[in-house]
Amino acid sequence: CNHINLPEKYDLNFLYHHIKQWPELSIVVETYDKEMIGYALGKLEYPPLDTSIPINYNSNDYNKQFNDFHGHITSIAINKQFRNQGIAKQLLHSLHYQLATIHKVDVVSLKCRVSNKAAISLYTESFPYNLVRKINNYYDDLEDAWHVSLHGLQQLVKHERYNNLIPILLKSQ
Repeated sequence: CNHINLPEKYDLNFLYHHIKQWPELSIVVETYDKEMIGYALGKLEYPPLDTSIPINYNSNDYNKQFNDFHGHITSIAINKQFRNQGIAKQLLHSLHYQLATIHKVDVVSLKCRVSNKAAISLYTESFPYNLVRKINNYYDDLEDAWHVSLHGLQQLVKHERYNNLIPILLKSQ
């Protein structure tokens, strides 16, 4: 799916490692006929240290700073024939739910091409993600990326819509 729909081409070793490391954050959607519709890959990362804040090594904040993971959305891809049906939104809902309930994550981040208006709209209009900063020449083709983040995932997932997730199964067109 990503070789057809994304400029980033993840090789099979990367995908295998990712799925093995975070199987609950590796979601594939397919038709009843087993045709791949799309996928979402998430993972856990340590948050970067805020070096502007002095560290008190005896405080609970020190332990929290080094033990808390945050979620990262590695990739979401939908086959072109299935786009504009809300599938990416449902996949993101599912990743959010898994991150919040299994891993107790409250912050999620991702990188997004600045030219990907559909993805930016998904993150900022359908969800409360914020465009944090632009990263120049991030991608192999030197396109810039947005660093995008969502804070307060725990509260968001408590919302009723996350408790009513339904599987996505569509017939091939």
